[in-house]
Amino acid sequence: MTSSISTTIKFYINNFGFYDYIALSWVILLFFAILVLALYMLFKKPLFALFLFLLDFGGLGAGMYYSLKFIDNTTRPREIVAAPLRQLYYSDIMIADINLTNTSKRVFKKCRVRLSFHTIGKNSVQNFKFRLTPFHTQTAIIEQIPPGHTEQIKFIIRDFRPQNYSTKLNSECF
Repeated sequence: MTSSISTTIKFYINNFGFYDYIALSWVILLFFAILVLALYMLFKKPLFALFLFLLDFGGLGAGMYYSLKFIDNTTRPREIVAAPLRQLYYSDIMIADINLTNTSKRVFKKCRVRLSFHTIGKNSVQNFKFRLTPFHTQTAIIEQIPPGHTEQIKFIIRDFRPQNYSTKLNSECF
């Protein structure tokens, strides 16, 4: 799991654009400004300072997530569609056909499409746990998608035995 997180962070850092860095800079600047305010208030009103401190760290995580999501949706819109999955009957192979369409006005230099399979739990706690840890993940990286162009991606998953699962499809384009 830690290698997955580190590869995701490296992928983002290597492909961030100007607006991504500006958005993250504003979030980090706001984080430090509220942190300084919380430290200043620590001796005058410690309970309020604790509230600011907790709000600051929560705001840092939410600010990074939502600012990057906003930048991604406004500057790099795309449409990703998955055809129904096909399980081959004569072997343990699953085939997934995915179409990625560039709906922005700019060329995508690099896109990463990730298909992950998660076990379905018996309750919501198990579903949340299984959503964090997929039992199989496959990734494809596509380069140079012009505006209005649809790229077809085919995932072939070997040693896939039918079971109770859900799929999650996600893409990041830069």
